[in-house]
Amino acid sequence: MITTMYLHGDKEENREIGKNLGIKGAALENFCHALYEVEFEVDVNEKTGDATILKVNGCQGESERIKYLENGKKIADAVYQTNKAKIKELELKLTRIHSNAVEIVKDINEEM
Repeated sequence: MITTMYLHGDKEENREIGKNLGIKGAALENFCHALYEVEFEVDVNEKTGDATILKVNGCQGESERIKYLENGKKIADAVYQTNKAKIKELELKLTRIHSNAVEIVKDINEEM
């Protein structure tokens, strides 16, 4: 027997996950809707209750799964680039802090 079922996510939980991933602004608002409502078409074995997923959000087949994976990769790449930029910014701050510390040590040594 084939039927349609729905899975609902929590926007606020998704918002927290997105923030933890470093997603901001409009991208974060978009991410909040990820998996908010997922539609499954399932084939249910009436005797055992086992269910086989046939489609997710109307998508069936490998080419459509690849599209979902590609979209997921785009999100992951965007998060990576954001984090990469943050790391570079932190490296620059640490370099400045180190330079300042070296100058302070020089000043102290000169005063002694």
